[in-house]
Amino acid sequence: AADAAAAARAELLPFRDAIAASDQVRTLAAFLRRHERRPGADDPWGARHLRARAATLGALDALGDAYQRHDDDHRDPAALAATVHHCIERQTFAPRRGSVGVQLVDSVAARFGDFDHVHLVGLVDAEWPARPARNIFYTSGLLKELGWPSEQEHWRAEQAGFRDLLRLPARTLSLSAFQFEGDAVMAVSPMVEDARRLPIVVDDGVVGEPAARVFTDELMAVDPVVTDGLSAEAAAWLAERQARGSIRDARYQGEVGPLPPREYRVSQVDRFVQCPFKYFASYVLGVSEETEEEAGLSPRERGTLLHQLFERFYTEWQRDGRTAITSATLPEAVRAFEQIAIAALSTLPPADRALESTRLLGSAVGRGVAERVFQMECDAGRGVTRRFLEQSITQTFDFPAGFGPPRRIAVRGKADRIDVLDDGSLRVIDYKLSAAPKEKGAVQLPVYGYCAQQQLEAEDAAPHPVSAAYYVSFGDDQHTVHPLAPAAHVASAVEAGAAAFARHVASIEAGHFRPAPDSPKLCGWCEYALVCRKEVVDEAKSEDEDAAGSV
Repeated sequence: AADAAAAARAELLPFRDAIAASDQVRTLAAFLRRHERRPGADDPWGARHLRARAATLGALDALGDAYQRHDDDHRDPAALAATVHHCIERQTFAPRRGSVGVQLVDSVAARFGDFDHVHLVGLVDAEWPARPARNIFYTSGLLKELGWPSEQEHWRAEQAGFRDLLRLPARTLSLSAFQFEGDAVMAVSPMVEDARRLPIVVDDGVVGEPAARVFTDELMAVDPVVTDGLSAEAAAWLAERQARGSIRDARYQGEVGPLPPREYRVSQVDRFVQCPFKYFASYVLGVSEETEEEAGLSPRERGTLLHQLFERFYTEWQRDGRTAITSATLPEAVRAFEQIAIAALSTLPPADRALESTRLLGSAVGRGVAERVFQMECDAGRGVTRRFLEQSITQTFDFPAGFGPPRRIAVRGKADRIDVLDDGSLRVIDYKLSAAPKEKGAVQLPVYGYCAQQQLEAEDAAPHPVSAAYYVSFGDDQHTVHPLAPAAHVASAVEAGAAAFARHVASIEAGHFRPAPDSPKLCGWCEYALVCRKEVVDEAKSEDEDAAGSV
């Protein structure tokens, strides 16, 4: 053993003493080649041994050649040993693969393979197509000028790659998506639709359109309906669907029959104006809305806080004998509101307190909500004799009903603020946390004015026409105050809003809840999209229009 160790030392001595680094490395390679013992043919680990041998010797030879070409000075043996270790550790080995069996490859590498059967998995909207990464340094306009591919071009490239995958297998192709547990919705990738147009090759080599029904919806939706191959759940659903009757039946288009009269909240009828089906889902069916978790105060909490602050301010302002806010008293009003707000915000966490304080009181770069509201009153330049804050409107009122007798409707609501001006007329103000209503027929503000007018006239037997009506939008920094109508037409706008309210109540009691959003954009973030029948109504409407056009 000592003689063998001495012989090994003599052979490896150049690794420490050689002048050139290449000779130091080649000493190791020569020693390994001279004394190695290769595995036999029956060794089960022989193939792995030979691959590791080739990688190790190849790394040593490449390192020696690199030293010789670039920097062949002598190296410290310890440092050179570390370099050799790192060089060998960087060697990677692709696993041995045969020509048969299941192979897992990504969508890019698969396009260069040759397969009999292909299974495309994970076909969900979030991953197919892959979303292009946003550039955080340059705008889309600048990137477009520089020839950067647009989102449309990225989409076309993804589609082309997906079509390559659809034509990849020699025999069969299957597509698979997945769904999360619970209520989380995971949409199938729109690229799946490309598979419907995929041609097939029959035995005689002729390319034709697909004759077989591949997808479950094709079995159920294409005439004649086929039940073979359906799962038990799908077959049960199909049986119920076939027993349903035609979609032209009124009950499938939002008609539920007469409903008994009841007390109506004005804000709820405003939702009917947005879309009758939203009212039906929320207040008739009782379907709860999905709420999103948010950092800081929720919209409801912020709205409650704002209403309380303004109610307290105007109560104290009026208690001190103050009336209208003028340009002379504006700074004093802002200071008084600031004191109330700081006291109320002191109970909030520091982060929420800073955010809400900036929103209410403003900063160096912008005015706060309070100053904008007070400025509106200054600009109006009208005296105020009384203020009604958070005025409850819970009573049965007479509403105009066209040429017929007035319609008596029980109303429940709370007007944010009603000012009795010095000429006896009313100024009605409704606070909105975000933007003012964009619905063409929003009724909340005119109904509050119409009901307040009847209430006050019944109390003091004096006329109180509505001369001004405003939505005050806390979330709109550019246009905080939104008048209901020009000053000369406010009274007629209030009358028209009251008449519209009566018509909407009549539709509710008649059971008309056809999905008809005031704006198509509302469907994009509607919380009741999963239970809406809008597509059924649109389909029936489209068929009726086609039939009328053919006639």
